[in-house]
Amino acid sequence: ISAGLSAKLGNADGHAEFVSDAIEAAHVYGFNRIHFDADDRSRYWTAIVDIPAGIVFAPAVVLRDRFVWLGLLAIALSALVGYGLARRLSRPLGRLASAADRVAAGDLTVNVPDDKRADEVGALVRAFRAMLENLQRMTRELHEGVGVLASSSSEILATTTQVASSAAETAAAMSETTATVEEVK
Repeated sequence: ISAGLSAKLGNADGHAEFVSDAIEAAHVYGFNRIHFDADDRSRYWTAIVDIPAGIVFAPAVVLRDRFVWLGLLAIALSALVGYGLARRLSRPLGRLASAADRVAAGDLTVNVPDDKRADEVGALVRAFRAMLENLQRMTRELHEGVGVLASSSSEILATTTQVASSAAETAAAMSETTATVEEVK
């Protein structure tokens, strides 16, 4: 027994200590005093148990290793869940950005599928779809207005041509009337 352990045995009533010397390997020593007579505490036996620390701490090491592996597993699962959520959010946003680029380039034939999601991304897709439908309707109405304007312009041109022709005929008739009046005089 080491000198440190002997000193501890002389001062203690019985407990376990972790003792490690440079000479001996790590051990756990347990000791207890066994008294011969309850009234005479000066006479006793000391029972010492010497167990290698590796055996004593083996369950704690196994538990530590399990917690490390569970922690690593939890980190890996968190990363996978985070990646999945990021993809679930970014995919519809990417499609929406592509559609917005096409609309910005003037292509109003973009098809934005209706999104049934109840989150902010779904609300954004639905708002963009409604905006695109309104732009398409307004463009259609504008084309119809341009068509009506073109038709009206053609009618005005025809009427103007007819009025100009009538004016020319009237001018020719006036010219003849003036010439006849000049002859009659």
